[in-house]
Amino acid sequence: MITRTCLLASLLLVFSSQDAFGQTFWIDSFETTGPTLGVGGTRAVSVGHANSTDGTNCAVGDYFFRTTMTGAGALGSGFDADFSAGADGSFIWRGEDLDACIVNPDTITWTGIDIMGMTGLLFSGRFAARDTQPFETTDRITVQWRIDAGALNDGLQFAPDGLGNLALDTNFDGTGDGAALTTTLTEFTFLMGATGASLDLVVTVSIDAGSEEFALDLFQVAGNGMVPVELKSFDIE
Repeated sequence: MITRTCLLASLLLVFSSQDAFGQTFWIDSFETTGPTLGVGGTRAVSVGHANSTDGTNCAVGDYFFRTTMTGAGALGSGFDADFSAGADGSFIWRGEDLDACIVNPDTITWTGIDIMGMTGLLFSGRFAARDTQPFETTDRITVQWRIDAGALNDGLQFAPDGLGNLALDTNFDGTGDGAALTTTLTEFTFLMGATGASLDLVVTVSIDAGSEEFALDLFQVAGNGMVPVELKSFDIE
């Protein structure tokens, strides 16, 4: 009998164990000009912005851009709301009075997130808002998704709740009927009932008045799939 020991540097295996369940494989925490974890998902804002990945600070009270919580970053300052509670890291995305800046509604798009081999896709993100006057009936924050360049699907929406707040719109009818956004960045999630090779995310925001501020942070995608496992050795008889 001949016994041989073979060493494998790295072997990808599919596991159903808890360790492989719901692993986060893509993150954009707005700390840099693009995602901080994962393959693909280039960030881009609407045409016309001063910076294609970081947006624009047009003036005090008119902006749609990546900045520090206090506005002390390189892109400017002059904010009313403190969105530091619940923030991940030093930077967030925030906006106010978009039609006085570049365009309303305005968008952020992440294109080509690699989801090959992943199932049970889950999006999570942190959202906040503040107003010194009631949000109007046309105000919205919407997150949509599509796989392999297909049709866009609704994932999350926040809309006016009739009490002056932006609140979770659970049936996408334009009226907030769920939890209201506050100045604390709070996590909301949704499942994507499909899979494929490539995922796009689109955030569309329609906020067209001063003193109506919002913030976004820590966008993540998790799922079940292939995890790297190192097989030290095995014997062949």
